[in-house]
Amino acid sequence: MSKYRTIGPACTLGEGPLWHPLREQLFWFDIPAGALYGCDASGGDMRSWNFDEPASAAGWVDEKTLVIATASGLQQFDIETGARDLLAEMELDNPVTRSNDGRTGPDGSFWIGTMGRNLEPHAGAYYRFRQSKLSRVIESMSIPNATCFAPDGRTAYVADTTERLIWRWPLDAAGNPASERIVHIDLRSENVKPDGAVCDVQGYLWNAQFGSSRIVRYAPD
Repeated sequence: MSKYRTIGPACTLGEGPLWHPLREQLFWFDIPAGALYGCDASGGDMRSWNFDEPASAAGWVDEKTLVIATASGLQQFDIETGARDLLAEMELDNPVTRSNDGRTGPDGSFWIGTMGRNLEPHAGAYYRFRQSKLSRVIESMSIPNATCFAPDGRTAYVADTTERLIWRWPLDAAGNPASERIVHIDLRSENVKPDGAVCDVQGYLWNAQFGSSRIVRYAPD
């Protein structure tokens, strides 16, 4: 008998899992369906919401509020009522792109990438939302992924799946980029595509690698 069990409906593109520690609930998305799902730690109390556009990533603000990244921008979302308010437009005038991978940084800012809906090369970009302002920090990306942060808050990571590169980005004490990003992992010779990632408490980066059926743990050095 399998030790795994299915929770929720099957997803066309299930992404963006977020654990909300105050609610002890898990949230995730079916990106093309524009659907957000949630459940408790046992897989029960299933709930769902629809944004009527692709939605891909979230960060928690307080016990009842999330920031949601959609194709048109960043939304403040009330979990209890389903109410949403636009925080910032993001490529609203560009029908080619949608949001993709994102995560809240150690300073509370939200980092989020965009990509072509049909995988158009270099159609996307990478942004940071801080103090009610959305700033573009990388001009051209194909499939931004692997957004995560070292436990000491002094390093950000980001990948471009198509480019087969993972970069590290030194941050200052306030969480701002302190210098240019540096290639951290180069997977071009292996023809491996880096996808979502997270750092553990020791600062190691765990990266899911698309099409390779593997997860790899990389040391901080």
